Amino acid sequence: MALSDIAEQLEKSDPALARYNRQMLWEPIGIAGQKKLKAARVLMVGCGALGTVLANTLARAGVGHLTIIDRDFIEINNLQRQVLFDQQDIADQLPKAVAAKKKIGQINSDVQVDAVVADVNHTNILNYAGGCDLLLDGTDNFETRFLINDVSIKLNIPWVYGACISAMGLAMVIRPGITPCLRCVFETVPPPGMNPTCDTAGVLGPTVNIVAS
Repeated sequence: MALSDIAEQLEKSDPALARYNRQMLWEPIGIAGQKKLKAARVLMVGCGALGTVLANTLARAGVGHLTIIDRDFIEINNLQRQVLFDQQDIADQLPKAVAAKKKIGQINSDVQVDAVVADVNHTNILNYAGGCDLLLDGTDNFETRFLINDVSIKLNIPWVYGACISAMGLAMVIRPGITPCLRCVFETVPPPGMNPTCDTAGVLGPTVNIVAS
């Protein structure tokens, strides 16, 4: 039986899968892969430019559970590249994590989202990461990235590092015990002020979308 026929039969027995038909037709995902996505738990640290694209994409792909952690509120200059937010969120004075959860609920109500308005640090990151299948970097600083990296190694959870500035970007998939980790590439945290930031060098929206995707 063709995968398309199996997918169609599955949709009839589980209508919630109908939205993923085109995704399931891609053989590397298929029905088994879609079920894994539905059962997956993802922790995303930071919900700014990269984070909103990541969250939007994961929700549309059907990831079952997403925890979003961000301490910040939305500002007008965020709207140029942070795709889950709009002017009403600013008027409502919503934290980024809360606004992201609200938008994801409108995109895919089957995705369970935990919105955490907090600063991720060494005292709480283990609690947030426990039981997750994947850690995602939506941050803008190396201190937090090194925390994510160390928890990834400690708990044997894969994570994805991402960064973008102006019209350039980087992405790195880290699988503990299989690939190098972030400390293998950057042995020490770069000194404060050494690297340009979006505040000093700007960033283009398409750059964010390419890196996050």
